[in-house]
Amino acid sequence: MSYLLERHQSDIYVGELRDEGATLMNVRRLTLDERSDRSGAWMPDSREVLFHSNRGGSWALWRQGLEETDPEVITTTSEEVYTAVDASGSWILHWSSEI
Repeated sequence: MSYLLERHQSDIYVGELRDEGATLMNVRRLTLDERSDRSGAWMPDSREVLFHSNRGGSWALWRQGLEETDPEVITTTSEEVYTAVDASGSWILHWSSEI
């Protein structure tokens, strides 16, 4: 499970769901910078998270493994975006209001 905690900036946190989703355990901060990070999508194997961040100075889609400390940029955009991943993990649907 992931959730968004927003203050003056926002981060991505991850944790384990137990008791059929009734209990959240071992919560930790995944994104370790001071920029805004917004939720995107889980990869199907549950080992990586896609998220949107302005950490490079403009908004971009990033991928980060749960055991990694540094994410990798996938694509950049300057507008609000939405992301979905197909069941195989082979395709990422990423759309934006940018024309």
